Amino acid sequence: MVCVFIFAGVIYINTLIISKPIVASLGLSLLFFSPGLTLVFPVPGIVAASAFISLFIGIYVQGGRVLKKGALVFLLLFFVYFLITPLVFNVDHKTYIDYFSTFIIYGVCGFIYSSIDFDHKFLYRLAVLFSLVISPVVYLVVFYNFTPSYITDTFGYYMRISHIVSMYLFILFYNSLHDDSKIIRVVSFCLASVFFIFMITFGARSFLLAFVLFFIFFAIKKYKSFNFKFVFIVLVFMFVLYSELYSIMIWFNSLLSDYNVESRSLIRIIYAYENNEDLSSGRYRIWGEGFEGFLNSPIIGNGIASFESKYNYYVHNFILQLLYEGGLILAVPVICVLVKFGLVLFDKNISAVDWFFILMIFFGGVFYLFFSSVIWSGVYIWFFIGWVINYKTGYSSMTKNLTASV
Repeated sequence: MVCVFIFAGVIYINTLIISKPIVASLGLSLLFFSPGLTLVFPVPGIVAASAFISLFIGIYVQGGRVLKKGALVFLLLFFVYFLITPLVFNVDHKTYIDYFSTFIIYGVCGFIYSSIDFDHKFLYRLAVLFSLVISPVVYLVVFYNFTPSYITDTFGYYMRISHIVSMYLFILFYNSLHDDSKIIRVVSFCLASVFFIFMITFGARSFLLAFVLFFIFFAIKKYKSFNFKFVFIVLVFMFVLYSELYSIMIWFNSLLSDYNVESRSLIRIIYAYENNEDLSSGRYRIWGEGFEGFLNSPIIGNGIASFESKYNYYVHNFILQLLYEGGLILAVPVICVLVKFGLVLFDKNISAVDWFFILMIFFGGVFYLFFSSVIWSGVYIWFFIGWVINYKTGYSSMTKNLTASV
C-alpha cells in the first residue's frame, strides 16, 4: 500500500506539468501491458497490483465524472447480473468469486479508460519499454527453448506468452513504420522481429489466424481499398485458398524448415489433417454443450460460472459463454457491439490512428476469446466494448492523436 501511495503522489506531482491524456496513457499501459511483467517478475499479485494502480489513475483522470452513458449501462448490466447469480443459480463459489474479482478490476478499468482521452503515441512508446523488459525471456524461448524451473506446464507457459506478445507485436509493427523517432523505429523493428519469430514458432493457432486477418485488413486500409466490395472479393479469395489449405500448409512448413524454423501449431494442424483428427481439439463438442445449455434457458441463462461449475472446463468461446451463462440478456448487447465494430471499420470519417488502434485491440486482445479463455478474465475486452459503444459515427477521433496516418 505504501508503494501505491508513493506512486499516486508522483502522478499527482507530474500532473502539474504534463497533460491528463499523458497520465491516462500511463495508467492504460499498466492495464494493458503489466501481464508481461510476470514473465520477468513471477511475483504473485503483480498484475492485480498494477491493475489497481491503473484503476486509481483512471479514476483520477476521470475527475469524478460519470462514465459515458453506453459504457455505464454495460457496466451496470454485468454488475447486476453478477449480484443476482448466487441468489438465483447454483454455481461453484470459488469460480464465481474469481470471475467477479477479475471483472471488477478489468471491467471497471476498461470502461473508465474507454471514456477518457489518452495519447496514442505515448502509449505505444510505453509498449516499447515494456517490450524491452520482457524481450530477454522471449529471446531465450525462441532460440534456446527456455522454460523457467518453476513451470510445470510448458504448453500453458507458451500460450501465456502468446497472449502477452500478440498485442506488443502489433504496436511494435506500427512503431517501426510511423514513430517520429528513428531510434524508436529501429528498436521497435528489432523487438518485433524476435516476437514475430516466437509467434510463428510457438504461437497458438488462434493467434496465427489473428495475425493473418489483421495484416489483410491493414493492407486493404493502407492501399485505400477498404470497402464492402473489395472485402467481399478478399473473402471469396480466402475461401478458395481454404480449399487448398493443406497444400499451402505443407509448402509453408517446408519453407520454414529451410530456415530451421519449426511452427508447432502448423505441425499440429498438418498432423490432424493427415490423421483425420478434430482440428478444433475438442472445441466442437464443447461448443455443442454450450449451445445446448443455452437452449435450455435462452433468456436468462444459467448463471455466471455455471458452465465451468457443471463441466469443470470453460466453453472456449466468449459468445457461447455469455449465451450459456447470461442468455440473450447478456449476449445480445455484446453481439450488437461486434456488429457496430464492423460498421466502425467501414466508417469513412474515422481517423487512421483510431482505425488502427481499435483493429489492434480486437485482433491482439479480443479475437482469441472466440477460441479460448473466459470473458471475465479478459484484459482488453471491456475496454474494447466501451470504446466501440462510445464511438460516434462521423467523429474523426476519440483520442489525443499525435500521429497522423497508418
